[in-house]
Amino acid sequence: QDSAALPARLRRAGEFFTATSTMWADYTERFRTGTPNTFSAPGGVDLGSGAILGYSTAWLRLAPHEALVIELAPPSGCYWSVQVYSRWGVLLPAGIAQTSLNNTQAVSDQDGPIRLVAAAEDPGVANWLDTRGHQDALIWLRAAPWDRFPPPATQTVRRDRVRDALPHAVAITDAQRRERLRERDQGMSRRFRR
Repeated sequence: QDSAALPARLRRAGEFFTATSTMWADYTERFRTGTPNTFSAPGGVDLGSGAILGYSTAWLRLAPHEALVIELAPPSGCYWSVQVYSRWGVLLPAGIAQTSLNNTQAVSDQDGPIRLVAAAEDPGVANWLDTRGHQDALIWLRAAPWDRFPPPATQTVRRDRVRDALPHAVAITDAQRRERLRERDQGMSRRFRR
């Protein structure tokens, strides 16, 4: 090895470390702009995969007694998924809690639209996104094709009034929720614990 090149290599390694440390430290802060509890336009976040997926983010900010209703109108044949992350960008545990939903897991309300409810406690609807008690979090929407995916509509409601705000939501029992969580855990086990 050329020992004369070592100082330049060490300097480049230090510059890389400094740049990536700053990027990850500031990562979530760049998505925490604008109005809380509203989504950016799909495709408005560039993460280098724009040819395949479009991304939309929402800065979730809820009081302990609040929930966020998210209404989606995906076009036919569209893939989409929604995940809840901590304010630091850490994915909340999807195997033991329903912290994510996609187009194959969510159910349409009885009047047609797909409505999700982000809340700390189970509101008794099928499309609950468990925030695991986080009042300040990030929600990511991924969609393909994103150019036909309209921005989600949102509404902040009292957590104890979710069922009043969503009279056509598909209800779920405690036993059904436990079964869904068991299936999620099995799916995560198959995916990550081979």
